[in-house]
Amino acid sequence: MSMLLVVQPPVGIETTQTDGEKARVTWKPVENVLMYQVTIQNLDEPTRKPSVYNVTDTKLDVNGIRPCSSYLITVSSFSKFLLLSEPTNYNYSTNMHEQEHHLYHHRTEMWPILRGERNTYIRQLQEPIQHHFSFISDWVTWKMNSGTLFYIAVAKASDNVINSCNSIDASCIINGLKCSSNYTVYVIASNFYCNSSESKMIPLKTADCSPSNVTTSLDCASNEALISWQWESPISSFTASIVDDVDGRLSCSSTTTSCKVPNLKCGRLYNVSVSHRDAANCSSMPSQFIYMESAPCDPANVTASLNCLSDVVTVTWSASAGANYYTVIAEANGYVDSCNSTSTSCGLTRLQCGENYTVTVLAGDTRFVIRYICSNTKTLEFPLNQIVKHLAVFSPSAPCTPGNVEHQYYCGPGNALVSWDEALGRDSFYVRTQSGNHTVFCTASQDTDCSLPPLQCSRTYDVEVIAVAANCNSSVPGITKIQTGKNWT
Repeated sequence: MSMLLVVQPPVGIETTQTDGEKARVTWKPVENVLMYQVTIQNLDEPTRKPSVYNVTDTKLDVNGIRPCSSYLITVSSFSKFLLLSEPTNYNYSTNMHEQEHHLYHHRTEMWPILRGERNTYIRQLQEPIQHHFSFISDWVTWKMNSGTLFYIAVAKASDNVINSCNSIDASCIINGLKCSSNYTVYVIASNFYCNSSESKMIPLKTADCSPSNVTTSLDCASNEALISWQWESPISSFTASIVDDVDGRLSCSSTTTSCKVPNLKCGRLYNVSVSHRDAANCSSMPSQFIYMESAPCDPANVTASLNCLSDVVTVTWSASAGANYYTVIAEANGYVDSCNSTSTSCGLTRLQCGENYTVTVLAGDTRFVIRYICSNTKTLEFPLNQIVKHLAVFSPSAPCTPGNVEHQYYCGPGNALVSWDEALGRDSFYVRTQSGNHTVFCTASQDTDCSLPPLQCSRTYDVEVIAVAANCNSSVPGITKIQTGKNWT
């Protein structure tokens, strides 16, 4: 009777995934064994027959190893009589390895890029996870794994609301996070067939919400913008920024809820926002932008000209940046006349004669809702929707009409002396006396009378006294009549 010797089973079984659906099974050789039997059973399909392989090597490359599956691998030794030893069992799972726990998030310092109805802020990456704060967008980074097709970064809020982003790279931006909120961030790797388990979770605190109820007012005397806001949390530091339509930027800082921005430029439309930094030097999102406008620039090249025939003074000027509306004020010794215009000229029609007027052009803007009044030294009231600036020139009106014109007629020689009252604004006087085709004149530069040359007998003369100035004569003369005596010869 002979004895059949049973050989030892293999030990040291290992399995390595070598491709998408290919794995290599290896084991340590057994002494005096020339062939081995390998059996592979898919545990997710227990009714399916296992695959059986007889091999003479100590390794086996197996195809059809599916992702996200579990297998039972057994290896037995053949004796020289082709008797199998006891099997050595080995469990192998093709679930993906969890990605390394090198997970970071970065806050994004920002100036706004308008996207739809809300602002997303992206500029440069900064501190890693240790700082634990972010804006409404959080930049998450990690180390990549082999065999992964894409990653899912997840931010989970305390109320279990989830925001996420997908990426084929080692970073992505999670949008839609709420300000002043705590999140837990983790990453899942996937190859479309299955997902890895969650990475190590890290805490994330988003930045504080922005200041609210931002308002502005304009100090015209100092050319400063006063910016105010509301803040309920403990006071830290605030920065108010204003940016004009040509990218000029001004700002002020404060530890209270208001500050002044000096040195505004005239005729500019400004976007105003406020942000704050907490004790950890974390900046909030900027507040929602509001608009404010600075005062229009001064009107330039102001001129005034008098039309002697109509007594209308036409005032002209160069257009002012930031203005779409102008008011012209003329003042002299308590007399005031004004006109309004949307162009660069208007006419003053109610000026008093003989006065030197100060003409002021006020530039305003009626296009925007927020208004400020910049008052000057005058006591006149202006419309509330004007921001006013002025530039004054002097313009004389036409001289007044000479009054109380009288005459004395001397019958012997036929001469006449004409006299009148002083007229404001005159340089001299001009007297014209006419009867039919006979006209005589006299002038007076300093006096208020002049003597006419001999007049013809038996005539009625119309006498006009005209006040003369450098730019204009009185529009209406002073008048009287002279009746000469009869010729008795």
